[in-house]
Amino acid sequence: MTAPGHPTRERKEVKMDTRNKQFYPRTTPMGLSGRLVLLVVWLLAACSEMNYQPVETYSCALNRLSRAEGYFVQAKEEMMLFYKQRNDGPLLRAFFLASDAEALALSLKRCPDLQPYKRQGLNLISASKALRRVALMNMRDEDPWLATSVFGDEYRDIFRYDIR
Repeated sequence: MTAPGHPTRERKEVKMDTRNKQFYPRTTPMGLSGRLVLLVVWLLAACSEMNYQPVETYSCALNRLSRAEGYFVQAKEEMMLFYKQRNDGPLLRAFFLASDAEALALSLKRCPDLQPYKRQGLNLISASKALRRVALMNMRDEDPWLATSVFGDEYRDIFRYDIR
């Protein structure tokens, strides 16, 4: 026989022990129902902290149209500033902003969601063209000699802001 503290004898006792039906000890103190309760509590806590916000859909046409309208409003403000100050800077800015607004409104046709915004885009194109024409009419003539040869003595009355 082997000695009472011998390792082989202890192993046999563990295998033969019928009182201890569970050979592998539990790793957690709660069973399946405890885990389910914990999962439900965790989900409720996580969902209560979530902020539900509606998802904003991206609209290509609406984005371009709003930028074009912004350019057009800036062009109108610059044109009003030109009429108050009679400087060339605001006039040039108004011309280029109106051109940008027209180009952006023309680019609406490349958007897949064009239909709801088509009429607004066409109105903006025509308004931008008109503003651009007004800006062109108020610009100085690069070569005043051509206009002088056509109008003669009436040049000073017609182009009074061109001669300073």
